Amino acid sequence: METTRIPQRQGIFVALRPAAFEPRFLAVSTAGVFKKKNPSLTPAELAAEWVEDAGVLFIGKAGAGSQGNRGLRRQISEFLDFGRGKPRATGMAG
Repeated sequence: METTRIPQRQGIFVALRPAAFEPRFLAVSTAGVFKKKNPSLTPAELAAEWVEDAGVLFIGKAGAGSQGNRGLRRQISEFLDFGRGKPRATGMAG
């Protein structure tokens, strides 16, 4: 995803389910470690929580941050990076 087109201001973002999307539950999460813990759930745990035909997968918000340098672009970039296995910086508001 090209993030340079995302506004840098604060706001709300939504991850939508693509048409014909079928979930695939992995044994180990591809996401990075969060607060020194592995975020993985078992495929059975994930399947039990899955909502069939849900259109919205995630709703997030991005504030300005204590130093005014956060916002949508940075929040969404971190969200994508975390899903790709990059560790989340500690001490960051999210």
